[in-house]
Amino acid sequence: MDGLAYFRETAATYFSNISFNWKDIRVRGLRSSSIEFGRQCGPCAGGFHYRDSALLSSTCRNRVILWRYYDLKLELLEVSLDISLACNALRLDMADAGPLVPEVCIQELGQNHVVVMFATATTVHRLVLPHPEAVLKDPAMLSVGEGVQPSILAFAFQEGGMAEFSMVSIFPSTVLPIPVTSCGAWAPEAGPTTFALASPQGAIYVVQLPRSNAPPTRFELRETSIVKKIWSYVPTIRSTGFVEECPVSVSVHSFAGETVVMALCRDLKLRLWSCQQKECLMVHNLMEHISMATEEKLSDKEVNCLVLKKAPDGISTSLRFGIHLLTTSRTQILMLQLILVQNKLILNHLAEFSGPSNYSMVDFQPTNCEVWSVWTDSTGAADNLVLHAVYEGDHSCSWQRVPLLPDPSPDVLVPPYKELMEAYLDEIFKPGGFSGLVIFKALELMGGPLPKGTQSWEDLKRETILRVQEEVVRSATSNELRSDEYRNLQLTCWDKFYSHCLQYHKEITRPLGVFQDPSTGTVCLIKKARDCDCFSFAIAEDSIGSLIALWKDMAPLSERVQDEDLATDLSLFLECVRLLGQELDASTLDSFLEDLNQPAEAGVLAKELAEAVISEKIPSSDVFLLTLKDKLHHVSDLEAVLEYLGKALDVSCTETRGATSDEAPGPEMQLAVSQLLGGHSATLILTACLVETSHSRLLLCRDILLLLSFVVQEKMVQCTTLQEYVSSRKANVSTFADLVHNYHTLHWMLTRSVVQAPNSAFEFSLKQFASLEISGMPISHNRLAASSSSMLGELYLIAEGGMEVRASLLEQRLFPPNTSLHPSWLHTLPRMLSLALRQLWPSSSSVKLCEFMLSNCQYLHLQEYCTQMEHIHAEYPTSRKFLLGQCLVSTGELSKGLSCFVQASLCLTEPLLQSIIGETVEGEMRDDPLMLYYVKVMKLFEQVSAPDMVINVATEAAKLGDRDCPSTAVVWSTLFKYHLELGHFSAAYEAMVNNPDPSRRKDCVQRFVVVLTEQKAVKELCQFPYTGLEDEVERVMENRARSVDLTKHNYYDLLYCFYTSRGNYRKAASVMYEHGVRLGREVPKPTSLQKQANCLVIAMAALSLTDKRYAWIVRPAKLDEHGGKDQPGSSEKHTKRRREEKRTKQPVEVLTLPDLEKEYLLVKAKLNILQREPSMSTQLCSPYVSAGEVVSLLVQAGFFDMAIQASQGFKLPLTHVFEALTARCVYLSHSIATFRKGNSDATTWDWLGLNNTSDITYARETTLADQAWALLKKYLEIHDPLHNYQLQKCVARKLLLLGHPLVAQGDSDNALITALPQWLVDNYKRTNPAELLRLFITFDLLEPATAVAMEYIDAVLVDGRAAFFGVKDTLHATNPPVWLPHNTFDVLLQALQDAQSRLPTLCGAFESKLKDYFEEVAHVSDTVRMPSSRGLVRIESEHEAAMDYM
Repeated sequence: MDGLAYFRETAATYFSNISFNWKDIRVRGLRSSSIEFGRQCGPCAGGFHYRDSALLSSTCRNRVILWRYYDLKLELLEVSLDISLACNALRLDMADAGPLVPEVCIQELGQNHVVVMFATATTVHRLVLPHPEAVLKDPAMLSVGEGVQPSILAFAFQEGGMAEFSMVSIFPSTVLPIPVTSCGAWAPEAGPTTFALASPQGAIYVVQLPRSNAPPTRFELRETSIVKKIWSYVPTIRSTGFVEECPVSVSVHSFAGETVVMALCRDLKLRLWSCQQKECLMVHNLMEHISMATEEKLSDKEVNCLVLKKAPDGISTSLRFGIHLLTTSRTQILMLQLILVQNKLILNHLAEFSGPSNYSMVDFQPTNCEVWSVWTDSTGAADNLVLHAVYEGDHSCSWQRVPLLPDPSPDVLVPPYKELMEAYLDEIFKPGGFSGLVIFKALELMGGPLPKGTQSWEDLKRETILRVQEEVVRSATSNELRSDEYRNLQLTCWDKFYSHCLQYHKEITRPLGVFQDPSTGTVCLIKKARDCDCFSFAIAEDSIGSLIALWKDMAPLSERVQDEDLATDLSLFLECVRLLGQELDASTLDSFLEDLNQPAEAGVLAKELAEAVISEKIPSSDVFLLTLKDKLHHVSDLEAVLEYLGKALDVSCTETRGATSDEAPGPEMQLAVSQLLGGHSATLILTACLVETSHSRLLLCRDILLLLSFVVQEKMVQCTTLQEYVSSRKANVSTFADLVHNYHTLHWMLTRSVVQAPNSAFEFSLKQFASLEISGMPISHNRLAASSSSMLGELYLIAEGGMEVRASLLEQRLFPPNTSLHPSWLHTLPRMLSLALRQLWPSSSSVKLCEFMLSNCQYLHLQEYCTQMEHIHAEYPTSRKFLLGQCLVSTGELSKGLSCFVQASLCLTEPLLQSIIGETVEGEMRDDPLMLYYVKVMKLFEQVSAPDMVINVATEAAKLGDRDCPSTAVVWSTLFKYHLELGHFSAAYEAMVNNPDPSRRKDCVQRFVVVLTEQKAVKELCQFPYTGLEDEVERVMENRARSVDLTKHNYYDLLYCFYTSRGNYRKAASVMYEHGVRLGREVPKPTSLQKQANCLVIAMAALSLTDKRYAWIVRPAKLDEHGGKDQPGSSEKHTKRRREEKRTKQPVEVLTLPDLEKEYLLVKAKLNILQREPSMSTQLCSPYVSAGEVVSLLVQAGFFDMAIQASQGFKLPLTHVFEALTARCVYLSHSIATFRKGNSDATTWDWLGLNNTSDITYARETTLADQAWALLKKYLEIHDPLHNYQLQKCVARKLLLLGHPLVAQGDSDNALITALPQWLVDNYKRTNPAELLRLFITFDLLEPATAVAMEYIDAVLVDGRAAFFGVKDTLHATNPPVWLPHNTFDVLLQALQDAQSRLPTLCGAFESKLKDYFEEVAHVSDTVRMPSSRGLVRIESEHEAAMDYM
């Protein structure tokens, strides 16, 4: 070894309340009454290491199996310092098998199996487990861990044959069992497993278990003599055997393939037995190596205990082992070595160690060069003791005491600013204090069993408060107590509970055994505590640890400091420091540390404390100051001492030296080191070391600072000049004040409990870092480690911190590049501890710790950490200020966060802020870093939905930014966005028009229009001038109006207001007309019809206000068959071409005001119909209903006025309207007749009220039928002349078809019967009597036809009747020629002749009238002097004759 290493204990689970998931197995044994003869084995423990635990590439690296036995339970725990193992705890219940014989042997069988061997009073047990290398190669085995590498203990007692368990009786069934006192076992790679068991009767029983199913082999090892052979056949009398030769402790080892049993006998002789030869190979007297008086022989009665333990790193040709000898006068450990030389075993004496007086040894562990031992005070007055010694060759070193973890303070100091309960709870639940098991047991002692599920720290704290309060209530003697009595009662109960915790803590932290891995140097102390406190580790101290040991008066310093004078001065100075700490009471020193949390300046606090002590002027203070001054005068060079201490305690000044080779580590080395000590257990050890180191150094720096304050106040050191004194004072006090702040901050950070954050907080943290767009930002959350009892430093080292430390190991060449072995535990852990200290050192550390706290939602801790850093001159202050601002934003303190961001913007040159700003792309315009910074800050405020803060940041950025800067557009866009969200429309408009980026400005316009529309801020939207953006505003509103659903949003009204406010009435009319059209197409509902009507009315009103030259609008004349959408399956090229063709070739239709009026009339007609017939909504609301269909529906509903208007508007014939009205009149006439009989429905005439009959005058009282006929007459009078009197023909034809009842007209002598109303006949006579005559003939109405024909002839012949038939000139010689339908007369005459039998008189009368007519014609013709060829009567053409019969 390079030199003697100093060790100290550190807890493996210093903080976490870890509970192992134990796999409980009940081991069955042989029931026998002989079990009571076995010696009850007390608690014991040990361990096992793998042969390849020191290989960097091995799966077994830094991996051990620990075991302990107590309360009839054997517990096995596999621990790996590099990885986390699943199912690594196995508990065997030995209640049925009997008590365990001391020593559990664990051994490797190549790289295939690991064998666990142990024995009870009657049986031996062998558990064969798969080797870690075999587990790693088998996917089926790896799947057991569910994503985590399983422990080999996971396969014990598991179905599937992956592990094998054997149990064999020690004695055959024919022999009575005999108690055994010791056991040793050996399992060769090939051959049976050998168990050797020692009996107090002097025999060694050997049981060999083959690997196959063969029966076991049993035999005894005993010295051969006749007497002993005889006694061997009498087992019932054998209990009085030869006591001096009985084996007390046995062990088994293999030398060159031969299994040898080593037996330590009560006669102080070591006997070696060969299992193959079954005879004794060597008997060696140990008295030769015991340092006692040669004249006096040590008798067996004086020997109280003999224990033999072999070193775990023995080989087949050499074995070192230790023997513990306890006599009535002394205790001693002998180190011996067996060497195989030429097939002969030679025993050598190596070293001898005397044990401490008044101590009893609990356990010891020898190796090839070291001895570790655990001792306990037999009187119980002192604490446990762990000693370590090194021996090499003939040179032995004395015992070195290993400082154990200090017990909690027996007294609890209650400062005046704390409540009694608060002070006790802080002391009980502080990190590194009592474990959860201790508090659990103390609570059970106070009030019985706890509720199920009480395991977390919060549950335990709640139960503690509850049970102590219950104890206070039980202990109160009265219902009314004074305040001081109540406080004293509280103090008594809290002291009682605290004493329970202390007692149980001392009990369970007592070591049961010690184990060392000789390959790596790992030392474990195995304790009685369960779960989290069941083992601890011993780590090597550095030079600062030696200083602290000297300060605590525990170790010499000359071995660490080369300069003897400096070593002497250091010893004297540290003695003064210790003297000062003893003089000041604990409450004063604790209050000094408490004041640092405010925070306060350490130098100022030390000065105030020194002034307070000096000003007391009490005798003890004067004596102390004189003593202190006297001791300091013996320090020859105080400046050198302070310089040495300052550099040694300053972590930033220490250097970690690595290998001398400059060769870079290869990939295999990098992979191996990346997992070195990366397991959860190793991280906990490293964290505990950091806590203990920082705390002890903090106390040392505090006492040194206080001592310097006393020196300065009293001027205890003589200086040559005042200037030298002042400068020395400032330098020394400032140095150690900075160290106090650094160590206090470091210790504070390491001991903070992790605050549990909800999943939403982690998601928000991820969003925050994503918004910053920082590459390489640590965003990893170790949810497994973040339990309620985890510490912040532990969580950091599990994640980013541990990776950084291992990366530093590679960077600093701390591993030789061409070696397969890694440095031992003695070197690796101190190096990692040094690197972790440098990484976490507050004054020189980076901001990664702050980033880690922020990413893991430890917001309160980050704020306190930054507060602690205020008095430390650390690097990267602006980066921490930025992260603090981000933390404040996350906690809702937005104003404080903004202040931090503004302060951080003053210096953007630090790496973190540079990564936040980002790098500029080559070739692009270089952006302003400050603008980029503000953009990222705005994103952070956007994540927390703080628009007011975003506006503040953006306003400041807008003032500083250049319009040519790319980020300026982002700032203006953000400013516009949040002004708009808050309803600051004017400010949003200003931000929109000031945006220098046209594309962003267009986006802002679109958003501006949408938001103001949704908030119905039409007035505000229309009042802005939109200079240069008016076309874009129109485009946005039009696109928005055409794209949104009309049932939810209405942008057309907004467009109408926008256009009308600017006097553009034509566009206003266009958008309202478009609105109406879309309502008819897309919203086929009755309510949309009224909206369509309103839209058309508004459009007509707007268009009427337009100049007549421009009073028109445009709409597409033909809609696209796909509704404006692309055809499915068409390519992008064809789609683009088709869109271009639509824009260029699509026909348009120009609409004027009359066109709108027609459409309005149609919509109004639909509304009227719906009002009367709601059941027709589906038909009327359809966009495909035509004008003709609407007219038909109007006629059907009785709206004849509107039907005529619609027909005229859309140029439809009126014949259908008049025919329907005629039919209504006929039906009404019949209905009136029915009504008079009492059988009519009033709905038959209510349609009259739907038409305008107010301008019709009646000469007498009329009926409803008369009103209907009057309405028909009115329509004919108005519209028939416009249609060349064709409407009366359709009316007459309709009446004749319907068979209108005949009405008698004229006097009784010359009665004229007609089928048509008289007013219709009169109109017909006046307008077209020939057509009337043909109608009568067509419908075989010969009588009215004859009457009309005769009247027509009379009208031509007589002047007085010509006006009734519309004849302008009568038959006279002086008048123009007249026309008569002679062909029709011929047809009528022929019809009369055919019906002469039925109408005999009519035919004669008509022939007589024709005769008179022709006579008159002849007379007139004769009187006219003109050629006969010009006849006065014009004969009808053949065509006219044909028309008479129609």
